[in-house]
Amino acid sequence: MARNNNIIGAISGASFLLVLLGLLIFLYAQSFTASAIFPQDAELWNKILTGYLLIFALVMIGAIVLVPEVVRSLATANYWKSFLFKFIPSALVTTLILILIKSLLKGTGSINIFSAISYIPISVLLVHLFVISQIEELMFGGLVYTAIEKKFGTTPAEVISIGLFSIFHYAKTGGSLVVMATYIPLRYVFNYTRNNGYPLLNKIPGIGQKLFGATPRTQQSNAGMHFGWNMFVLGFLKPLQV
Repeated sequence: MARNNNIIGAISGASFLLVLLGLLIFLYAQSFTASAIFPQDAELWNKILTGYLLIFALVMIGAIVLVPEVVRSLATANYWKSFLFKFIPSALVTTLILILIKSLLKGTGSINIFSAISYIPISVLLVHLFVISQIEELMFGGLVYTAIEKKFGTTPAEVISIGLFSIFHYAKTGGSLVVMATYIPLRYVFNYTRNNGYPLLNKIPGIGQKLFGATPRTQQSNAGMHFGWNMFVLGFLKPLQV
């Protein structure tokens, strides 16, 4: 029975990773033929997705060589379960908190959420849902962080993952030092959620740990926070004009 459960878990987890990689490759191919996938700058997105493929491949090869147990730990049924019970609650709460902060700063008590999100094409939503938030957290919060922590300890893992994440976004955002600086505290927050869960909400009796606890193996809590941040930026700070 235990062997059957392990086989089912491995198949389930592997299928999740294949969905991520397959969607990434599909969107990469589509970006060459359908500019509507990335309405603002298809050429820039082609370069970004090429970078994603190369970086993801290099990180995976490095992880397989240096820490094969990390890669094996990804192929578990916990991926699908964590996506439902960790990613979605974290994404919703992050988005709502950021909307509330923006509303308080602007002195208005109401924001048309649906109008703001309607600016974002469904293809871009899918990219952020299944590619950007998932793969970036797998790379920086999962493979990179875990491999460095195993070899050198937690502090080097924090510093190096924050540094690599910021440098990655420096290149991704066209070389803006100001934008790059914002990713330093952002990566720290994602790492905190990875290791400790969602602050305060993870203390709720009964459901706190289930919905908002730490996910150092599957990365779903921090991936949900990552997705919520991206939706806030796209929908409320700089809506896409399509």
